Amino acid sequence: MAALVIGLIALRAGSTAGFAVSLAISGSGLGSASVAATNAGTAVVGETDRGIASGLLNTAPQLGSALGTTVIGTVALGHDTPDLPAGIFVALGAAVLGTFATLGLSGPRVTAQRH
Repeated sequence: MAALVIGLIALRAGSTAGFAVSLAISGSGLGSASVAATNAGTAVVGETDRGIASGLLNTAPQLGSALGTTVIGTVALGHDTPDLPAGIFVALGAAVLGTFATLGLSGPRVTAQRH
């Protein structure tokens, strides 16, 4: 979310360098989160289901990125005058809602028992 806020501020200020920094932050954060999510997601399933869990955990970000790009592009280019900040603002709202939804779904932790 920080990358989206920095990108929005950079766009409003007309700073190409600031927008590049927001993209770098976003890329490094997504890379780190992907590894951690795959590790956490495959640790709680049985040995026979790890391949399926890994596939789901790797498909979800790809699908989210494709849908997110589509929504941002539609909002940004859906007017007579392109409005990229509006697209980023929609993405920021979706990120906030997704974060709250994830926090709401995180109930008691299930830990894997190793035999």
